[in-house]
Amino acid sequence: MSTPGEHEVQAAIRQAELLISRNDKAGARKLLRELIERAPREHLPYVRYSGLCVETLDYDEAERALLQALQRCESKAETHTALAEVLEDKGDRDGADRHYEQALALAPDSGYVIGALLGLRKERAGAELMARARALLDSDEIHDSAKALIGYGLGKAAESQGDYGQAMEAWQLANRARRRIAGDYDHAQMRARVDALIQAFTPELVERLAGASDGAGFAPLFVIGMPRSGTTLTEQILDRHPRLAGMGETTGMATVAYRMPAIGASILEWPQALSEIPAEALGYGAAAYRDLIHGLMRAADVPLDRRPIDKAPLNFFHVGLIALLYPEARIVHCLRDPRDVILSIYSENFATDQRQATDLADLTRYYAEYQRLMAHWHRLFPGRIDDLVYESVVTGGEAMIQRIIGFSGEDWDDACLQAGEGRRVVSTLSKWQVRKPMYTSSIGRWKRFGEALAPVFECPDYAELEPVIARCEAAVAEPAEST
Repeated sequence: MSTPGEHEVQAAIRQAELLISRNDKAGARKLLRELIERAPREHLPYVRYSGLCVETLDYDEAERALLQALQRCESKAETHTALAEVLEDKGDRDGADRHYEQALALAPDSGYVIGALLGLRKERAGAELMARARALLDSDEIHDSAKALIGYGLGKAAESQGDYGQAMEAWQLANRARRRIAGDYDHAQMRARVDALIQAFTPELVERLAGASDGAGFAPLFVIGMPRSGTTLTEQILDRHPRLAGMGETTGMATVAYRMPAIGASILEWPQALSEIPAEALGYGAAAYRDLIHGLMRAADVPLDRRPIDKAPLNFFHVGLIALLYPEARIVHCLRDPRDVILSIYSENFATDQRQATDLADLTRYYAEYQRLMAHWHRLFPGRIDDLVYESVVTGGEAMIQRIIGFSGEDWDDACLQAGEGRRVVSTLSKWQVRKPMYTSSIGRWKRFGEALAPVFECPDYAELEPVIARCEAAVAEPAEST
């Protein structure tokens, strides 16, 4: 068999991407593995293959493929960066640092690598690396995408070193650069989305569709809330239980919501289609989500008799659908002081479609709408949603862990008290925090930044956050009493 040329390699990679877009990840993985064997000295198939392995939670295979690439191919910054990311997700800080450093040697001005190294090292970041980052931030020669990545990393390092002014300045530069790429946040669109869900999911609709789905023999757990509210920590606590399996942030429920109009033979969009979807369509929807999650579980070698935990925070948009599809599903809603949540989101590298993340006032408005929707779900489904206050979790010790497991419906198991991570590799922004024993140092983080958070406090919607703030402050004052 002849070795394919560069154009053939690129064509095969595009074919794999097409298979992925059709949700045939197994076929894409097979195609890329075969491409690696046919073109063993081309680094790109290894990188794409490893990325697909990560998507299907097979981190060991991703690492093996990238190490193989470094043995067979010319050393490339892209390969070292991909391997560093995998090692970071697996908790190998030293290995990740080593490969980011090698990537930086090959690509000295890479915004991604510099930002990643700063974020990984934080208080250990040296003056030379921070000065290089600052110079690139001030340069007109660097693209906004690189500036954003450098700024987020520099801010983390500066905060860890106690320079809160430099940290906030770096985040402001990062978010301005990101907004120039992503565009402005459309709050009217967010408000319209919440309005549509509230208008579609009415008591009358819930009564009409109650019991229409038996859950397809499936009883998943959902961990929802604002990003940075403790969803990863909660999932990791649950994942320690031998009957439960953390599956990370899946897109399964969003996919099913998108498909529901077609499943129910409606020409309307979601969620308006609910008004004419027949009751039996819910059973098909429940089976569709079950099959998507089972596919992920098989790919990750997770036994199907374990109950999956889906911790996609933005499933708060889909609580109504979850409740109708799965009568036995448990929904854990994570709450944390909104001021800490807003600051934490603002300081992190979120996807470009999360436009609210680049502005403190926009985040405040977004949070208020999220709270308005959650209040509706609580009224509509009393007893189905368990509010879990982050401040109570980190100060409440064993009693709070027992409460979380109790709500899941599982019997207590002493494995749930093991400190640090559960069985699952963590690839979210909280990857390093959840590997530590529970700590309280992130409570009240917002206080370090003073007047820089004025856009939050001056936002007219800030008053809508005050009940949650009071609840979280009460959890700190009396951790044993608050929930």
